Amino acid sequence: MRILNWNFERRPPHSWQARELVERTRAAEPDIICLTEAYAGSLDDLAGHVISAVGRVWSKTNEAERKVLLWSPNDFSDVIYGGTGTEALVSAITETPLGPLRITGVCIPYHMAAPPGIKPRPKPWSIHLTYLQGLKDFLAGLDGGVPSVIAGDFNQRIPISHTPHAVHDAMLDSINGYRVATEGVIPSIGEATIDHIALGPGLTSEQVIGISNISADGKRLSDHFGVAANLVL
Repeated sequence: MRILNWNFERRPPHSWQARELVERTRAAEPDIICLTEAYAGSLDDLAGHVISAVGRVWSKTNEAERKVLLWSPNDFSDVIYGGTGTEALVSAITETPLGPLRITGVCIPYHMAAPPGIKPRPKPWSIHLTYLQGLKDFLAGLDGGVPSVIAGDFNQRIPISHTPHAVHDAMLDSINGYRVATEGVIPSIGEATIDHIALGPGLTSEQVIGISNISADGKRLSDHFGVAANLVL
């Protein structure tokens, strides 16, 4: 089965960038989609089921924006939303070509994330670290009887790059037991990514695919390129 993960950089569904992003998403023929920084209606053109998490607000935001959006052709069950500090998280079980699979979509706050107007401003990485602790606690509470995948914007490259070592270690600790399929340089893109797909026990990635974020005429569709992984049990 194929899972696709892409940050749409808050592109409204009617924008030319979003329309092209959706077409490239469709062309990749994913079985599961995780979008971050998208809109509630971003995948309305795809038949299927969608769940989403609004998340916390870091700047002026349209009410239709969603930090995380999960799509499946099949219905979702056992839907769980993040709590305080992990508001940008949604997790659920859906039927896939591999059988039932739990998908946890995350959008980990960037290093300078802070609610508008708050004083004093939180220290860099502090809200990011709070999310990581909440993610660790959340994953520890999941039923291990269903294979599990984490996808979304981690706001860190793997292996470490331009991130404090303590913060990087906290991220790896938060997903302990999961193997990151998207670590290192992404094929066909030639760059590392901060958007990851992490696999729980029993799952293996046969192939990782990069999807360009540059239009045919050289314009940027999003500040993130897409990633997809073909998974097997």
